[in-house]
Amino acid sequence: MPDSNEIVVVGADGLLGKGLLNLCKKEGITCVGTTRRQASPGLIPLDLKKIVSLQVSPAGENASAILCAGITSLAACRERYAESYRINVTAVSAIANNLLEQGFRPVLLSSSLVFSGKEQLQRHNDLPSPLTAYGKQKLEAEENLIHLSDKSLVIRLSKVIHPQFPLFHGWLESWRLNAPVLAFHDAFFAPIAVDWVLESVLDLCRSRAKGIWQLSCHEEYSYADAAYALADMYGVSSSLVTPISARERLPKDERPKHPALDCSRFADWKGDRVPNGMSALRWFYNQNPL
Repeated sequence: MPDSNEIVVVGADGLLGKGLLNLCKKEGITCVGTTRRQASPGLIPLDLKKIVSLQVSPAGENASAILCAGITSLAACRERYAESYRINVTAVSAIANNLLEQGFRPVLLSSSLVFSGKEQLQRHNDLPSPLTAYGKQKLEAEENLIHLSDKSLVIRLSKVIHPQFPLFHGWLESWRLNAPVLAFHDAFFAPIAVDWVLESVLDLCRSRAKGIWQLSCHEEYSYADAAYALADMYGVSSSLVTPISARERLPKDERPKHPALDCSRFADWKGDRVPNGMSALRWFYNQNPL
C-alpha cells in the first residue's frame, strides 16, 4: 500500500468501487480502497455502521475520495429507512468531512432518483424532487457534500449495466432453457455501460471538476424493449419475451416514467457524444455469450 494516495475509494468491494480501484491501478494512479469486510487483502477495513473516520495521506492537491459505499436497494431504503439513512447520509457525510480535513476532495456517486422522473432529461441544475427513500437520502448526501466544500464533486448516474447484471442474467438462464421471460412494458430505464461510467468518473476526478455532473444516456427504454433487443442480439425468438405490467409489482414512486438525465454538460466538456443507450445493451451482449 503506498504511503500517499491520489485516490481513496470508500466502498471498494462493491461493483463501482472495485472497478474504480482496478482502473486506477491500471492507469498507474496511487490508490487505496476500503471494505466493510474484515478479510479483504489490500483493502482497509471500514464499516460505516461502526466507524466514520479513516487515516490516509493524500498525494498532491488533486487527491480525491470517491464515496461508493452505501445501501442502494430501493426496497431496503424504504423498509429500513432509519438504518439506511445512517449509512447513506450520516456516515457518508461524516467520512467525507473526515477525508476532506486530511486533504481529499470528496466525490459522491449519486443517482438519477434525486428527480421524480416526471420530466424528461432533467439538467444538473434543475430543482431535485425525489420520491423514493433512496433518492431522498442521496439528495441530502449531495447537499451535505456541496456544503462541506466548494471543491466537492457530485456525479449522478442513471442505470449502470455491468457484466453480472442480475436481471439480464436471469433472462439468459431462461432462454438457455427455451423458456419465456417476463419484462415490464411500463417501467423504464436509461442504461449506461459500467466501463464508460468508470472512465468518466476518473476523468472528472483528474480534471478537478466540481459541483454536480450527470452521466446518462438520453434514451429511455422499457424493460420489455430491452428484452426484445437482447433477444434479437442473441438470436432468440421474440415469442420468448412476455411483456407484463409493473403496476402490481413495483411501487409507483420506484418506476419513474423518465429516468434519463441530461448529460450535455459532460458531453460538451468531453467534446464527444454521449453513448446511445442501446450500446450498453450490446456491450452486455458482447460480455456474455449465450
